[in-house]
Amino acid sequence: MIDIWSSTGLHLPRQLDFTDDVAMPSEETHYLRLTYDSQGSEPIVNGIWAVMARLARIWAEIQDVNKASVEGQLEPILLHARVDSLLQRLDRWYAFLPHFVKESPANLDYYASIGFGASFAALHLGYHYYNEVLLYQFMAENDHNASIPAKAYAERCLHHAMAFCDLLYLSETRGCECLYVMVGHMLVVTSTVYMHILLFSTQEDQISIVRKRLAHNFEILTKLQQYWPPLDTTLSRLKVFHNACQNSIEHSFRMDRWMLKFILEHGTSMPEKFCVPINDTSTMAKSASPEGTNGFNSLQDWYSQTFS
Repeated sequence: MIDIWSSTGLHLPRQLDFTDDVAMPSEETHYLRLTYDSQGSEPIVNGIWAVMARLARIWAEIQDVNKASVEGQLEPILLHARVDSLLQRLDRWYAFLPHFVKESPANLDYYASIGFGASFAALHLGYHYYNEVLLYQFMAENDHNASIPAKAYAERCLHHAMAFCDLLYLSETRGCECLYVMVGHMLVVTSTVYMHILLFSTQEDQISIVRKRLAHNFEILTKLQQYWPPLDTTLSRLKVFHNACQNSIEHSFRMDRWMLKFILEHGTSMPEKFCVPINDTSTMAKSASPEGTNGFNSLQDWYSQTFS
């Protein structure tokens, strides 16, 4: 799992192959009951880390599909077929989860009570995020405006972006905050989905909710930054993405090499998408500065003044 995340995040080829002859991790409560003299075989029960390892295989294939799409290896019909296949696999993965591992407040409370709440949340945050990344490119409406499936994909992407934050916020209140570093990257990408709502939604109540969520997301990001200083780079990515939106909303969500780098390479710095001066008349620009997001003392100042 680390190889899938870290190799791609640093723009390196994956180093490990999948294998089916390795036993999955023990179910968590079974593990907690073990003593130094425990004997006998353990029951074959899927716990958090066992199902998470299986989900990681689908994540690797999602990365491969996005790369193939950017490299022009997939015609629209083939792309839709690959996306549909992966969506079905994600749905089957969730459908066959044991009832005690499915996402619910009660299950979150249970795992929090035995010290595995953050791991349980991480499992389902990953599930929502993988759906987002698989479907992210279909938010570029002008690229897929004649495709009915593409509209359904975009709606599902927005649904999982909402569900991602619902779970993240709930974990804060249930004593199992997710403070691991990859939450920062996933939350930045999810926040750009919320930016899409700000740009294109005509529903005032939805826009109001999204603004509040963006503010909460940034609070979480700055808190994570206290534990993980390298998140400075992650936070700056959000500003770079906003700069791109100011230049060209139409092209900001298009899946190209720049976007692929944005959503997958969390361990590298992010260059500006456009080299031309930023258009400060964009509907997202909230600053009088002609550079749009320059001229602020900190990322916190930029964020609060841009999305307040």
